[in-house]
Amino acid sequence: MKMTIAIVDDLESDRETMRREILTFCRERKQHDVTVKSYAGADEILADFACGVFDVVFLDIRMEGVNGIELAGRLRAADAALLIIFLTTSKEYAFEAFPVHPFDYLIKPCSYDRLCGVMEEVLRTRSAPEPEITVKVPYGEIQIPLAGIVSVQSDGHAVNFHTDDGQSTRGIMTFAQMVSLLENAVYAVQSLSPESRKITVISKMLSAAMLGISVENPYDGTIVKNKEGWPISSRPEHGVGLNSVAATVHSYNGTLEITTDNHIFCVNIILYASLD
Repeated sequence: MKMTIAIVDDLESDRETMRREILTFCRERKQHDVTVKSYAGADEILADFACGVFDVVFLDIRMEGVNGIELAGRLRAADAALLIIFLTTSKEYAFEAFPVHPFDYLIKPCSYDRLCGVMEEVLRTRSAPEPEITVKVPYGEIQIPLAGIVSVQSDGHAVNFHTDDGQSTRGIMTFAQMVSLLENAVYAVQSLSPESRKITVISKMLSAAMLGISVENPYDGTIVKNKEGWPISSRPEHGVGLNSVAATVHSYNGTLEITTDNHIFCVNIILYASLD
């Protein structure tokens, strides 16, 4: 498979290690038509960049000058099909990277086995005839081409996928916890002026094994927390939803972050699934 890969990292030793291990993986998988180019920063890769020039970019987030997330935004604006894989020493940047639709994240120092797992996903994605979504149905699972989905409709505890061939597939999926978060957000903005009643919801696969969910809303008044650290209010049963969400996050070895800065209440969730 012909493929051009770029590595952007301001540390020469990290660039060279990544380049060497990618080429080793390609030799082991008999992928002989792969070109790997290295760049020390944004200016260097932008001088070579155009839509379709690169298939994959390994991009360090913390660099001098233009950081990786800002650079990724420029690359994504020019090439919607580019696979962007972030290199980072921390998972804290996951939500900041939402808008650029990263393919995956590699936490430094990255093991060779982890890199191989990501490269296998790259090969599968590049060779796939068309992106698909796996939908759980009563009799098992089916794959639906993403390009063929016309609309998605919530129906109780299920989701109906309507496709361009006139068919409808009913998938089994619960919205209870998301609804709980939204109910809390809607309640919080009721006391605000109409122009301030804005609720932002993001739900996205950050990578093949990482689901990110974010619910953000403005609020008025003071946030009070109980002894466990959960926000509480005078609303009946307020906070029960957060306990349920926390239990699910824990079961997936995920992370749950609640912030209340500048009168913006934000719940950030990352769930991890094993690729083994």
